[in-house]
Amino acid sequence: LDEPGQPPEPDLVTDTGTTTPKYVGTAARQGCLAVGGTLACNNYVPVEGTPEPVGTRDAHWRENTFNNEMMTGFLDQTAPISAITIGGLKDLGFTVDESKADAYSMPPTGFLPSISNASVRRSEWEQLVRPIARLVNGHVVNLKLK
Repeated sequence: LDEPGQPPEPDLVTDTGTTTPKYVGTAARQGCLAVGGTLACNNYVPVEGTPEPVGTRDAHWRENTFNNEMMTGFLDQTAPISAITIGGLKDLGFTVDESKADAYSMPPTGFLPSISNASVRRSEWEQLVRPIARLVNGHVVNLKLK
């Protein structure tokens, strides 16, 4: 929920620098419970931990818990902005319209450790997609593909 390289809000993320950091903001936790996370978010929202790199750990929802939700550290082709992320923004002091959350349900896997410790590796199910264009002075410029 923070900019890469910036420390997380100290009173909202606890146990940073470990395999199990925890987001303790009330609105995000309520959002998680509302989308079926009664087990995963009973006391906190799981955050990505070590050994993930700076910019992902301690700042994004745990990939193995939330899969394709927008605020995990790994972007999927479909990435809904769920009630969890809307709640996280509310916890940070933003004015939000909770009715604008995208449809999202918790994956059936439940709570799993950081992705690097999981039995299923990211490389086995995610595919890196290179950009095909960029925006220059308001115009789309196609990139040369090799």
